[in-house]
Amino acid sequence: MSGKPSCLSTVGRLLAGLAAALFVVLLPVTLLARNLALVVFDPQTLSQVVSGRLVESGMLRQLVVDNLFAGDASLEGLNLKAATQYLTPDEREAMIGRLLPDAWVQDQILRVTTAFFAWFDSPSTRLLLTVDTEPLRAQLRGPAASGVVETIVESWPACTLEDVARMLGIGAVPGQEGFPSCEPPEPLRGLLVGTLTGSLRLLADALPADLPVLDQDYSSTNDLLLVKEQVRTVRFVARWGILASLSLLGVIMAMAVRSWRGLTRWWGVPLMLGGLLTFVPVVLGAALLRVLLARMAASVSAIPALGEIVQSLGGAIGSAILRPQAFQALLFTGAGLLLLVLGLIGRRGARPTTMYAAEASAPVVPRRDTTEMPPLLVPPAGTTEDGERPSGMFG
Repeated sequence: MSGKPSCLSTVGRLLAGLAAALFVVLLPVTLLARNLALVVFDPQTLSQVVSGRLVESGMLRQLVVDNLFAGDASLEGLNLKAATQYLTPDEREAMIGRLLPDAWVQDQILRVTTAFFAWFDSPSTRLLLTVDTEPLRAQLRGPAASGVVETIVESWPACTLEDVARMLGIGAVPGQEGFPSCEPPEPLRGLLVGTLTGSLRLLADALPADLPVLDQDYSSTNDLLLVKEQVRTVRFVARWGILASLSLLGVIMAMAVRSWRGLTRWWGVPLMLGGLLTFVPVVLGAALLRVLLARMAASVSAIPALGEIVQSLGGAIGSAILRPQAFQALLFTGAGLLLLVLGLIGRRGARPTTMYAAEASAPVVPRRDTTEMPPLLVPPAGTTEDGERPSGMFG
């Protein structure tokens, strides 16, 4: 019967060792996956992370202006796309900044990301992303309209005498056949700017309240719903996989921990090693993250919009992921070291107590007192002091 507990104890320690090794390996992976999921799959966090980059690059504002000035949009028949072709990049950026302030860009990023994830969690195959144009319409109805027209007209080359003669023959009415796209002298220039400003204000009234930036039906995409379901599964596992890692600490406690000293040893070492390995993604940083983002983009290749967002914003997303990863690595490493130090202190404090307890539990052997008087030698009854039996009349 004495050998059975020893066998069970050995099996428990082996299982605890395996759980500890698995914890050390899984902790960095599950932490990185959770940090990635909390950024990529959350509209609020994603919009906060990427808004700075999109504001700086002007990507979203450029997309709105391109939609506004593309196709058949016109001012008094003058094609806006052709009219703005002479703008330099700095002039175009200044015009966009005048029409669409940074606060509007941040609001629209949150709007677009929220709509995208709502579509992603629905069975719909049509992806429609829109932006609110009311601030733009308000700018075009106000003094900003004349500033935009001035910028466009100033970008045109100066009119030649032939251009001025043609303009006088046609009238300062853009859009007429043969009307030259050039900057005329005064007073024709004033008339032209006034006409275009009024037309721009009319165009603002005709703008839809919600301007589509992406409207595409993915019904022809093979297994779109299956791809959505797979990504939702990946999102769930990435968010909550860390619980599987932490549950291994409970397995270790159940299998091997029987005292405070055992807890400090069996938890301290895995926590410290897992925390140190969690630093690996922080050190490798960009290279490892590029691999993860490339795999994520490849897994949603059926939805190009998501893949493009992930790839184009990799730098901003990476910074938001690796910062908490570094903090978590410090946290787990510090917790492991603290447990090991506490265990070491407890072990040193227990040694004197153990020695005294051993002495106290030793059997007490009574000691003979040599100061006691020797026992009196009394002769047996019926004998004299020399041992002879008395005789005669007294015998």
